[in-house]
Amino acid sequence: MAVPPALPPKPPIKLFVKAGVDGASYGACPLSQRIYMILSLKSAIGGYNFTVYAVNPAKPSDEFKALGLRLVPSISYLQDNLDNLDEILEYIDNNFPKCDLSYDNILAEKACKDVFSKFCFFIKAVSKDAFGLTTELEKLDKFLSGKPPGKGPFMCGSQLTYLDCELLPKLQQIRVAGRDLKGFEIPAALTGVWNYLKAAYATDAFRTTCPSDEEITLHWMERTETGLTVGKPQRRKSALMNATEHRYSFHTPLDQAVAEETRVPDSGSYSSAEKKADIELATTPVVAVDKPEGPTSAPPLSAPILEAFV
Repeated sequence: MAVPPALPPKPPIKLFVKAGVDGASYGACPLSQRIYMILSLKSAIGGYNFTVYAVNPAKPSDEFKALGLRLVPSISYLQDNLDNLDEILEYIDNNFPKCDLSYDNILAEKACKDVFSKFCFFIKAVSKDAFGLTTELEKLDKFLSGKPPGKGPFMCGSQLTYLDCELLPKLQQIRVAGRDLKGFEIPAALTGVWNYLKAAYATDAFRTTCPSDEEITLHWMERTETGLTVGKPQRRKSALMNATEHRYSFHTPLDQAVAEETRVPDSGSYSSAEKKADIELATTPVVAVDKPEGPTSAPPLSAPILEAFV
């Protein structure tokens, strides 16, 4: 009996994320990281392939424009091109069902729904102080600390869900930009929040999609005008853009040894021994689950910043 020919492999999903301030490297858009995390989780469990491209919205590539896309994050798969966030989420859920990230927890959703808006008011100097932000963080902490033992470290249990993919990138922005631009620290007493972040920092889905501290700070420097505590903003911005090492704040007050993970952008190597996907446009594509060591050559600007294959 003749063996039917194997079906050709489907092309990877193309994910377009917002580029950093240099217009080329991976930027600090929390919406982009949200979709990036979702596809990373889907890829690891469901075997879906995806490729990530950094897009400068002010100067998008010809390929991006030819797909009829205008906003980031956006995705392209087969004949479908979407740049509306709600439509992207629905499309991923319907077309890539493996690795169920759905949740049904109204209390969890309510506990975190206002924390990022209060942060935006604070960092943009709409609010005079951090009272509103701190109040929302305390509400989140009360929910996380009040979960029964054994219910898992994440918002809805032991596994990451769509809600975590939305909240965690925002919490990291609050942590880094609040500290660097306003001198605000998430209180160490909020152990529920810190346990939540610590659990996230232990996952590949968060670590490999997280922008650097420098990109997060620069992202918010462009969106704030008054009340910054950064000394001389222009000098600080230049130093951040020309950093020889990129920092990633993955430590917590709960850790015994407090140390920031750093990496040298030019070499593509990390100071920690843990594997982290390369997220620089200036390096060759890498496989998300096994980062190569050593220097890499620069590809054309149209090359992806990351490829994930399972």
